[in-house]
Amino acid sequence: MAKDIQKQHKVTILFACTHNAGRSYAAQTIAESLKPAYVTVISAGTEPKDRVNPHVSEALINLGYLPASHKPQKLTTEFVEGADYVITMGCSETCPIFKGKTYLDWALEDPADKPTATVLQIVKEIELKVVSLLNSIKSSTKDATQNNNSNHEIHD
Repeated sequence: MAKDIQKQHKVTILFACTHNAGRSYAAQTIAESLKPAYVTVISAGTEPKDRVNPHVSEALINLGYLPASHKPQKLTTEFVEGADYVITMGCSETCPIFKGKTYLDWALEDPADKPTATVLQIVKEIELKVVSLLNSIKSSTKDATQNNNSNHEIHD
């Protein structure tokens, strides 16, 4: 029964930044590692680069995450339309706005062309924000589930 409830509360998070090679890539990697099964995570950029920032991948590995192969992709209206949460990091002014979405703009420094130590600090800040977001989603999903049927609880 808990699986049926989770299907009803499927949540999609879109992380968007300018290049989809640093901030949104790091957020997606961290969220993919920590998310409950009912959460889907995607990332995109308004001006995607050809490849991810290797310093960001290195920082993720240093923090214990295993970055998957990632090809930066273009932010599309379809991505935004399909998301429940749209998290922007330096591109909010170019992100399409749709009713019924939760928009958060995370003011984060762009790791492009930054020294490794600075990139690590940026990725640590992203990690804290992702953990907070996922906890908020888990809490709101549990609240919605309990309001719909107080006899069932979501198990992560």
